[in-house]
Amino acid sequence: MKKNLFAVLILISCGLFFLRSLFNPGFPQGHDSEMHLGRMANLYVAVRDQHLPPRWAGGLNYQYGYPIFNFNYYLTEALAIPFFSFGFSIEESLKIICILIMLITPLVWYFFLKPRYGFKPALIASLFSLTAVYPWVNLYVRGSTGEVLVWLLLPLNFYLIALLMDRPNRWTFFLTTGSLTAFLLAHNISVIFGLPFLIGFSLINLIGRKKMVWIVTGLSFFFSLGLTLFFWIPLIAEQQYTIIRVVHPVLRFLDHFPSLGQLFFSKWGYGFSFPGTGDGFSFNLGTAHWLMLILAFFSRLKTKLFWFFLVSFFGFMFMSLSISQWFWLNLPFIYVAQFPWRLLLFMSVAMILPLAAVAKSWPKLSCLLLVIALTYGGIYFNSQGLFHAPDANYFQYPFTTTTENEHKPKWFETDKAIVLTRSFDRVFNVQKANIFLWKTQKHIYEVIVDKPGPVFEKTAYFPGWEVAIDGQPAQIIYEHPDYPGLLGYQLEPGTHHIVSQFTNHTPARQLGGQLSLLSLGLFIFVFLFFPSLFMKLEAKRVC
Repeated sequence: MKKNLFAVLILISCGLFFLRSLFNPGFPQGHDSEMHLGRMANLYVAVRDQHLPPRWAGGLNYQYGYPIFNFNYYLTEALAIPFFSFGFSIEESLKIICILIMLITPLVWYFFLKPRYGFKPALIASLFSLTAVYPWVNLYVRGSTGEVLVWLLLPLNFYLIALLMDRPNRWTFFLTTGSLTAFLLAHNISVIFGLPFLIGFSLINLIGRKKMVWIVTGLSFFFSLGLTLFFWIPLIAEQQYTIIRVVHPVLRFLDHFPSLGQLFFSKWGYGFSFPGTGDGFSFNLGTAHWLMLILAFFSRLKTKLFWFFLVSFFGFMFMSLSISQWFWLNLPFIYVAQFPWRLLLFMSVAMILPLAAVAKSWPKLSCLLLVIALTYGGIYFNSQGLFHAPDANYFQYPFTTTTENEHKPKWFETDKAIVLTRSFDRVFNVQKANIFLWKTQKHIYEVIVDKPGPVFEKTAYFPGWEVAIDGQPAQIIYEHPDYPGLLGYQLEPGTHHIVSQFTNHTPARQLGGQLSLLSLGLFIFVFLFFPSLFMKLEAKRVC
């Protein structure tokens, strides 16, 4: 108990030192930081408006709306919303979540590694996880809050999956399924590589175990996938209604393979990724970490888990380099990752357990290398600077919170919409409009028109929007040359009561929602009847 408390204090103290710049007012100046703050503000509004599950952000895209939550991860921002509700600012709330993630991650590694390697090796390896360079690049340079969360969820899932196999009961089943579900919602691109990583870890651990353990582990993966289909099915099926294929060249990844030398030697920086080797931020895993990995080949403690993580490390390393181009060109979906250097996150995860084996074999040398890693982190792990804006700025964030507006509805023309934005009207082509309600997913208003013709809302059309005129469903106009991509409808002269709603009435959303509800029902059943259900399965197996 005292050793565990000592380890926790050491890990938190070192983590707080690396996080010291975040205890000043403001938010770190990352590439995507401001976008995530704007996204969080719009997520809060959607939740407040009871738009669940959130898909539409009414304040983005110059207040024409944007289907950001239909396609993009938002779990980190969702975790920050309770802090905002308690009175913290948007910047403070998201910063608190990032701080907690970076502090908790090494603790998870410690409790995962201690039963396997003992107190000192687990503590040393956990400190090495704290000094891994790329997670701090995600926090301080890139501002990628989703990948920051994945840095925690991968080791947390390793820990819980192993716990479920060792102690299969309703609570370990519940926690493991919940953690896997969180991972599948944390960062879209990370799922492409992270899910096979977690499945491989599970299969290695299942070797030689009872059939019941195989069943319960499989059910945990099955339910976590089912619970997230409300998100994944629309994400995949409804990309066709956006401009993503136009602005995201399929072969973009060819320009962003890091060189082998960059994985060993590249300076800390706050710039961007460019074609070639002139990148502005570090792809270095850490000099001390590399030396520890070399020693790993000479360790006497080569268990099946050791080999799994070491082989995974070099597999991810291979896929991050240009020699893997054939796989990027021919395997489905992985081109979506855009930047092969994203695999540095998985390399950083995969190296930690082998480092514990090295620390077990050569504790003094490992401590010496750890001092080097801690010194490097103490010098370089810092924000370039902090920016601050009032919450109102994020609630009025005018852009889309995506770098290239890739999920903009394909009918929507920004240039023409900006001209209309100069007007404060929410309804165009009417004599008078009285707004009664204007929430994220529902607009209620009354209009007076003096001649027949089309009327348009200040709302970008996307499948799922429906309009009722005087209580009757109306056909939507969204390809008018003067109002391209806006939500419109035809009216006759007179006074009309209009209700427009963003619904889940699309095939993909209905299918995904129904499958997720079915998965939730089955999951609750298994959770409630877990002991008797699996005792029967085990008894049947013995007979």
